[in-house]
Amino acid sequence: MLVKSMKYRIKFDKELYKVLDDITYYSSKIKNLATTMIYDWQQFSFSYNNRFGEYPKPKDILQTNVATDINRQIKENDEFSFINSTIRETSAKEAIDFFNRKDVKTDLLKGNRTLQTYRRDGSFPMRAQSIKNLEKVKTGLYKVNLSLLSIAGRKMYERKKGQFEVELLSSRKSNSSPNIILDRIITGEYTMSDSKIAKNRKGQYTLILAYKFPKNEVIINEDKVMGIDLGVAVPATIAVSDDSWYREFVGSAQEIRDFERQTESRRKRLSRSRKWAGQGNSGRGYKKRTEATNKISDKIARFKDTKNHQWSKFIVDEAVKKGVGLIQLEDLSGISSNSNKESNLFLKRWTYYDLQQKIEYKAQEFGIEVTKVAPRYTSARCNKCGYIHINEDKALWRPSQDKFKCVNCGHEDNADVNA
Repeated sequence: MLVKSMKYRIKFDKELYKVLDDITYYSSKIKNLATTMIYDWQQFSFSYNNRFGEYPKPKDILQTNVATDINRQIKENDEFSFINSTIRETSAKEAIDFFNRKDVKTDLLKGNRTLQTYRRDGSFPMRAQSIKNLEKVKTGLYKVNLSLLSIAGRKMYERKKGQFEVELLSSRKSNSSPNIILDRIITGEYTMSDSKIAKNRKGQYTLILAYKFPKNEVIINEDKVMGIDLGVAVPATIAVSDDSWYREFVGSAQEIRDFERQTESRRKRLSRSRKWAGQGNSGRGYKKRTEATNKISDKIARFKDTKNHQWSKFIVDEAVKKGVGLIQLEDLSGISSNSNKESNLFLKRWTYYDLQQKIEYKAQEFGIEVTKVAPRYTSARCNKCGYIHINEDKALWRPSQDKFKCVNCGHEDNADVNA
């Protein structure tokens, strides 16, 4: 089974939004408390080990495990008592699981990161069993019951039930993905999973609904590999291991640059015009004055996101057609440290990581494995004889930006296809 998610805006209701505001705030306090407590236990364990030569067992000290002890402390704290117990427990679990991640622990010990702090306007988790009675009202409008309050919370907000009937706003197009997903959950084709509620920049709450569905069954060859090379002129070039003639050039970097340049130019013109705007148009606050320019800036991010969706879908569809069992991507985790070069600067701004993620989760739907390989020498290695051009004059084996010529075996190819 695969798990994916989709955002749905929760229709504004004054009482509901007040409760969501309070839960969001106190959920962040729960997460911060849980983080502090598990960090304190870690420091105590280190000190204990230094003194006695062994790490303490939680059951000997706390009479239970660390997670249960943290939840016990949270349960006894009256300021959290109004929140549904599953939200309290999963909020703490979210913080504990993040702290226990190997990379997080390692970075903390090395001093490469500080202790995680959760914002008061972030998100809070919703267990699947707390989201009930999903039904369709009409195209683009659905209803669902969310369990938000405990017995104490019902008294606090003077309500008979801790559940709220919530309206979810979806797309007005009946055949759109957001509607199809909810319809399939209703029919039982998809299964609802643990989700989240978050507040966006406009102050609107959204249900980030997670759902499970079976993988698509396709015929793949585990020995067949699709390689993807990232380029400055062409965002992605793909080739397949068993087909020396197959190659596809995916997307246009110039299209992105042109859109960015046009949109940024428009944003700057609008920004300059703000100081001449009338009071009714510009408003008094900074947020109001920059509202129009921020909308334009968001267009660039949405454009890139759309392109990454289109390109990743094309790449995975091609992998399925070719029966590919493995997709290899370049591991470009170090591009930020060398962003002064034009190519690396473009890669950083283009959000290639987002494209990689989209390729990964789309490939998972078909059972295709995705791996990242070290990019070192991929552009300098000949794909025919394996010779690496590290000591030769680059003009000999890379006569132009798009051409590769091996000085060892004489093989010639498009530089991106070779890589």
